[in-house]
Amino acid sequence: MFSIFKKKKPVMVMGSAEANELVRQQLRELGDDGIVQRHVIHYAYPLGSSDPVTRRKIDAWLYQQNFKVKSAESRDGVVFETAQSITGEEFDLLTQSFMIFFEELDWDYDGWECAVSIIEDTA
Repeated sequence: MFSIFKKKKPVMVMGSAEANELVRQQLRELGDDGIVQRHVIHYAYPLGSSDPVTRRKIDAWLYQQNFKVKSAESRDGVVFETAQSITGEEFDLLTQSFMIFFEELDWDYDGWECAVSIIEDTA
């Protein structure tokens, strides 16, 4: 009817514990508990124009944390990846640190993705 009276849905912030839990929930539905280390890919993009000094700072910070870093295919962004478990508070604290770091540089942490990892029962 009138959209001005509709209640707005809350926006899920990528990297928040809530957003991470939604991904983990989808993985659990597929039989993946998230405990096994797997290839995890993270994304971040500048909110404005990207400058080389900021990009070098980002690359150095990510390399210090042992991430493999490369340029995103679009929007002058960065893709950084590693092998890790996606469960628990440690992972949530990591993604929250990304949110804070990138926000301070006027960039947006755009979340993460991983493959489904199911350990088959051999018994």
